[in-house]
Amino acid sequence: MHYFRIIISSLILLSSCQQSKNKTKTTVNEKQIDVSQPFTTNGNVISSNDALLKNFDDAHNSKNTDAFKKLYAPNVFYYTKEKTLDEVLKMKAAALQKSPDYIQKSTFVEDFIYNDRIEVFFDKTFTISGKSNTVRSILILARIDTAISEFKIIEESDLPSKKYLKKQDKTISNDADFNGDGKKEYAEIIAPKIIEEEMNCENGDCITEIKFSDNSIKNIEINNCIGGMLEIEGDLNNDGAEEIGILDDWFTSRWGRYIVYTNKNSTWQVLTTLSVDRFTVMDDAKLRSSLVRKIGKNKVEISNYIWNDEQADMIIKKSIIPIP
Repeated sequence: MHYFRIIISSLILLSSCQQSKNKTKTTVNEKQIDVSQPFTTNGNVISSNDALLKNFDDAHNSKNTDAFKKLYAPNVFYYTKEKTLDEVLKMKAAALQKSPDYIQKSTFVEDFIYNDRIEVFFDKTFTISGKSNTVRSILILARIDTAISEFKIIEESDLPSKKYLKKQDKTISNDADFNGDGKKEYAEIIAPKIIEEEMNCENGDCITEIKFSDNSIKNIEINNCIGGMLEIEGDLNNDGAEEIGILDDWFTSRWGRYIVYTNKNSTWQVLTTLSVDRFTVMDDAKLRSSLVRKIGKNKVEISNYIWNDEQADMIIKKSIIPIP
C-alpha cells in the first residue's frame, strides 16, 4: 500500500503532472478515451465515473455494509492511515450510526488514468442534522486481480479545504470561544493589498484585519501591518473568553510585534504588546506559542526580545505582568 500513498501536498499539485507519458487525463468536456480501462468520462452520457460515484453514494445513504464490500479492496489507505476492509467497514458503520440522518451526493470533477491506478476527483456534498457542506474528495482505484478487469477502491480521502491550508501557515486560527458565549468560532487574517516594488499598500494605509467566523464579533484592526500569524492564547484572564495573538508582518526588519487582544464588553483591547525577533519566531511554532504563558490566576509570563551588546544579538527577556 505504500506505493499508492499520496500525501496531501501532492494531491493539490497533481494537475501539474498532466504531461506524463504514462497517463491520460479525461474531463467532462472531452470525448471518452479508449485506454482499455474503466472509469473514463464521456460528457454526453452517464460515464463509469458517474456510476461509480452513484454506487458510492448509495452505499452511504442506504447504510449498506454489503454494498461497501463490493467497492473496496482488501486493504485501503483510508484518510491517511492503512486499514483492512473490515476496519473500514467498522468505521463506516460507526460513523453512519452516529449520524443516522447522514446523506451525501457526489459530483464528478475529473479523473487521472495511470498505468497502475485511476484517480477520481469529485465534490462530495453531505448533510448532517440539516446542515450541508461540500468538500473536494478523491478515490483511487486499482485492479486487485489482474485476471479480472474489475477495479476496487484502494484509497479514500478528502483534499484539504482552503481553511485547512490557511491553518497550516497560521493565517487562520484553530476554533476557540472568543466572546465567552460557549460556542466555538475561528479567526482569519485579512491582509491589505500591497505594492511590492513600492513597499506600500494600495489604499495607502497598511491595515490588517482579524475577521471572525461569527459576524457578531467585531473585527480587529492592526495598523502598520501587512499580515502575520495567529495564535490562540486560551483564557488568560479567566473571563470565559479566549484571547488571540498576532505576530505582525512588515516589508523590512527582523524586529516585529506580537500583540495579544482580549474581548471586553464586545470591544477588543490590547492585553500586551511584545517586541520579538520576527524571523526567529515565525519559523518556530513552539517558540511562538510560548511568548505568553499563563502562570497564575491573574498573571502571565511574557517574553520580549531585547538587544544585548555583549552578545551582539537579540536575547529573550522574560517578565511577569498582572492580568486584570
